[in-house]
Amino acid sequence: MRRCTRYRRDGSKCPETTTYADGWCRTEGCDGFSRPDAVWASEGERPTEAPQKTLPLKQVVPLSAVPFDPDDAYTVQVSRAAIRSFLAAHGGRPAEAEAQIRSLLEDLLLGTPQTKASRSNNGSWMLSTGKPFGYALVLAHDNNVVVHYSTLHRERTYAQARAGVTSRIEGRTPDGKRKYSPGARAKLKGYRYAVRWVHQADAREVIDEELAAEEDPRVRAAFDRYRLEIEAKRSRAGDRPTDEVSRDATTE
Repeated sequence: MRRCTRYRRDGSKCPETTTYADGWCRTEGCDGFSRPDAVWASEGERPTEAPQKTLPLKQVVPLSAVPFDPDDAYTVQVSRAAIRSFLAAHGGRPAEAEAQIRSLLEDLLLGTPQTKASRSNNGSWMLSTGKPFGYALVLAHDNNVVVHYSTLHRERTYAQARAGVTSRIEGRTPDGKRKYSPGARAKLKGYRYAVRWVHQADAREVIDEELAAEEDPRVRAAFDRYRLEIEAKRSRAGDRPTDEVSRDATTE
């Protein structure tokens, strides 16, 4: 038994213990987020590229045509690329990412009415959960390896979605932009102020005035927190160009 590695909805670290390989205790009050807040999930990462864009699919096939059994989920290899894609989308730790990819693969191979299977002209297979979840894996048949992971979600894992955990990012506005809860919006504004303040020294006086005019105190609190984090990262990065440091600061 070990300490739960996840965060609760309010951003606090879960104090419970767990025996699950993915590090999530699944106790009441712990929604299992891998990051403390939605800012990094929504703004700090680029979307994981969908397999459809990287894998030329040849045909949709019935799940029974896929040459893998549910038990194979725990014997196939999981590539580093698939693990990196998972971590880019959700955060967390590599070993826990691998455990979650295997669990997803098992559920896909068990099959549901929504499970979709496709085969590419190079012999690879793509399995996806379809709606309402939106998670997919690509397997290379010749060497039994999960080579790619993708998802439509910016923070929730498949296990969270299956458990009914709702996102901290509340959908989109009518013009297609992301819609945030008040707390997430305040953190996002604070984060953007921090990025500007650190990398635009000549604009700091204006930024300070804008911060002083903010009515929500959570914006200032988020600014102080992210400014310290970005400055610390910049200090560790040494003399790298500002634009590179800025990009790294938003993909942590």
